[in-house]
Amino acid sequence: MTPWPSASWALSIATRSRYAAREAAGSGCAVGNAIVIGFNVRPDVKARERAQRFVGRSLEVLIEGPSRTDATRLRGRSRHNKVVNFAGLGSSGDMVEVEITSATSQTLAGTESLLARAAH
Repeated sequence: MTPWPSASWALSIATRSRYAAREAAGSGCAVGNAIVIGFNVRPDVKARERAQRFVGRSLEVLIEGPSRTDATRLRGRSRHNKVVNFAGLGSSGDMVEVEITSATSQTLAGTESLLARAAH
């Protein structure tokens, strides 16, 4: 009489078959009963690349107050909920147009569009 395989053995086989395609593609590897799946070592690189799409654009920003790192600059949030640090005039609660000049993985930087302010 053949004994039934253990539950952990069955789970191991199911897990291996599920990730077999990833193993073949090289994004994962099996070591013993453990399966290691590759991950992005530098997730901030992709975030920085996504943030770069805002550079050169003009965004409407709600001013929250002074920047945390530079009291001469203002901090606000865009409609995309991205933090924007910028040079300009305004007070908390104002909506202003900001020309985005640079981006990091976490924040955008720019200057307030004074022409848009003059038009209002």
